[in-house]
Amino acid sequence: MKKLIVIFAVLLLAAPAFAADWAFFGSQRVTTFYVQDDYGDFEVNGQGNDWGLQWNFQTNSRLGAKVKADKVTGFIELGLKGTDGGDIDVGTRRAYGSWKFMDDSQVKGGAHLKVGKDYSPVTRFLSGQVFGEDVGLLGLGDFYGRRPGQLGLEIGNFQFAAITNALNTSGYAAVPGVNGYPAAPGVAPAGSDPDWNLPKIEASYMLKFGSFDIRPFGGLQYFKVSEGASILTDNLEVWSYVVGIDSMVNIGAFYVGGRFPTARTGATPTGPAPSLADQPEVSQRWTAPTTSTTPRAGWLCWLPA
Repeated sequence: MKKLIVIFAVLLLAAPAFAADWAFFGSQRVTTFYVQDDYGDFEVNGQGNDWGLQWNFQTNSRLGAKVKADKVTGFIELGLKGTDGGDIDVGTRRAYGSWKFMDDSQVKGGAHLKVGKDYSPVTRFLSGQVFGEDVGLLGLGDFYGRRPGQLGLEIGNFQFAAITNALNTSGYAAVPGVNGYPAAPGVAPAGSDPDWNLPKIEASYMLKFGSFDIRPFGGLQYFKVSEGASILTDNLEVWSYVVGIDSMVNIGAFYVGGRFPTARTGATPTGPAPSLADQPEVSQRWTAPTTSTTPRAGWLCWLPA
């Protein structure tokens, strides 16, 4: 990470030498909340409720730069995470380059090829909810595809991306997750051989109608877990998908946003003998609640002032 900061600093100093337009930005955020928890019929440490002060430098504070040179643009956004006077670390939130290979005269909005780390096509920010470090209801009703590595294609209002396969190799031995995704039991037991040979794919298309829009979206992912020397009695093929639709209506200074997704993750034995098909699986972090071999659906509506 120190090398990344050094390279970034060198780029800033060398900016005048490039035939490009540079624009720098930053956002430093501090949480200032009093929080009271009511545990209802339960107790924590012998108490039925608790309260306290949240007064922290938020971990979604950021510093970045936008660069443009002819048909090529670049974007880098670093996350600043220190609080309480300590310097924790600096993370890469977004970093990508984009090439505009078709201009507005050919396609409305142009066409771009994107390479790097950015929000995935299923992600859309509908909520302005700020508690929890501007969580915006992400994973709490609002579907979230995170900021994975990807090869992206944007043609007008259509977005497509081939994304890092979010295979989770955790199993009964509690093996840590990979690619930055959290561990979850039941996918790949100790001794099994998980294989992913295809990227996750996601797509969305924005339909605009004056003061409102409608955006269908979807994603698909596949990986295989070979039984190897594990407790599995057969190989597993794990498929995951999400399909949904969201919309936003502008009413003067107000807007109403809503989202209706349905998702499924599940494992299917490739041989004739039953195996772990009834165990809970997780192969990505598209949704926050839970996963199972049955479809899950949810909805979100947000009305800000």
